[in-house]
Amino acid sequence: MAHLKEDRIDFTKLEKELTAAIDADASYWRVNGAKIRAMEQRVETYDQFRDLVAAAHIKPLEKKDKISQSKRHQPWNPFSSSNSTTSSSTSPQETGDQVQSSITKVKIPKNGHEFTKEWRNRKKTSGSCYSYMLDLGGDTLAKIFRAEISFGLLGEIITTLNDHAEEKHCGKIADILVCLTRAGRFGLSLDFLNKSEKQALSELMGKLEQWRQAVDRTEEDSVAAEENEEGTKTEDCKKERLEGDKREEGEQEEGTEGIAQESCAQFFLEDIVKLKELYKLSEK
Repeated sequence: MAHLKEDRIDFTKLEKELTAAIDADASYWRVNGAKIRAMEQRVETYDQFRDLVAAAHIKPLEKKDKISQSKRHQPWNPFSSSNSTTSSSTSPQETGDQVQSSITKVKIPKNGHEFTKEWRNRKKTSGSCYSYMLDLGGDTLAKIFRAEISFGLLGEIITTLNDHAEEKHCGKIADILVCLTRAGRFGLSLDFLNKSEKQALSELMGKLEQWRQAVDRTEEDSVAAEENEEGTKTEDCKKERLEGDKREEGEQEEGTEGIAQESCAQFFLEDIVKLKELYKLSEK
């Protein structure tokens, strides 16, 4: 016959085992739910997927939750607090310059994930994505997307450039388009452009070509006017003008690299033809 002490159930131990089993089961379903949500959100990288799963145990705060009853010493606007003592001695012009400088200053993303995150935030404001790309420039974008460019992002960039393109930025736009061809998996992203994105690309190339042709016509008119003026001048004046033109051309060549920088005068119709070939728009 078994001893009574041996048949006694340890309810405390049993309760701990049951609690642990319930917690393990709850943890499993939390992690599983986070994985499903990550898949539904179509996260772009494994790092994003891993972060979502790792944060599965975090719960959102409710109205009844309070972080702390103690006084908060950290200011909500550190910049304003630090400059409060010097604000009285700052002129309105200086203040405006500081604000403009802080607005135009752009934080350069380290990779495509950071760029995409900033891009999504800027899409809420019209024209913000366009100015963001102009501020970064083509070379920086090529470095950001060195590994790969996110699926669908190339089409959004092309559409944004086409929607907000201005003639004064045509050099920078051409530079961005050239540098994007160096992005990882560029050819694959190009093949997956939808119909509207391909149409936007074609329109953008047409705008660049039109602006360049306008510059050519202006330059031809200017040359013709100069030739007429030279007919009335002495030989010495001609020599001085030619020497001055050569010096200016030399300075422009030293400061310009590749297709693009600021104006349409720094890239040519031949460059647009090359761009069309890179983007598979060349006439067959």
